[in-house]
Amino acid sequence: MIKKTNWDAYYGNSSSLSSITRNITIKNIAKIIDNIILIDNKWQPQKIIELGGANSCLYDHIKNKFKPNQYLVIDNNKTGLDLLKKKFGNDGVLLIKNADILNYTVSNENADLIYSVGLVEHFDIEGTEKAIEAHFNMLKTGGYCIITFPTPTFLYRITRGLAEILNLWLFWDERPLHFDEVINTVNKYAKVLKTTINWSIILTQGIIVAQKR
Repeated sequence: MIKKTNWDAYYGNSSSLSSITRNITIKNIAKIIDNIILIDNKWQPQKIIELGGANSCLYDHIKNKFKPNQYLVIDNNKTGLDLLKKKFGNDGVLLIKNADILNYTVSNENADLIYSVGLVEHFDIEGTEKAIEAHFNMLKTGGYCIITFPTPTFLYRITRGLAEILNLWLFWDERPLHFDEVINTVNKYAKVLKTTINWSIILTQGIIVAQKR
């Protein structure tokens, strides 16, 4: 049996390397949103959902830059959600739901923008498909979706292998994904607009941007 990721330990991790990778991720997501606004000037991210966003590294920057009316974070880790609520919970924009997205009953979210950063890879093949589907169940027609996930480049495999040898690896149930697996599910609900790899993070991340049909 594959050992589960200890998310409580992860949210207690304040290493300098984690801070660097989080800052890179923040800049990448913000740039993608900027590019969507440039291409679709009638669209604004007024209602944003972040799946798997406990103790979100994105929230503060995205809120201040794009001024959404509502930013909903859905995650099943109470420790991370409590940390996020402690920092920003009374700002009138942030909403928090402690829920498992694989079994979450959608209730009229209709987001303009929904994204997840390093979420869909923490499941088996069937679970990953359900997690991707959940994004589009909560997204309005014409809304945009951003999904990032580790992809098994040579650099990823070497870096993860060393981390495991040194007993520094936390994400034991992380399953690096090939683009085809993610795109095959996304194509059921949306038009894929962009695919790319973030090489700036040594544990290389695939990125897919799509618009719901």
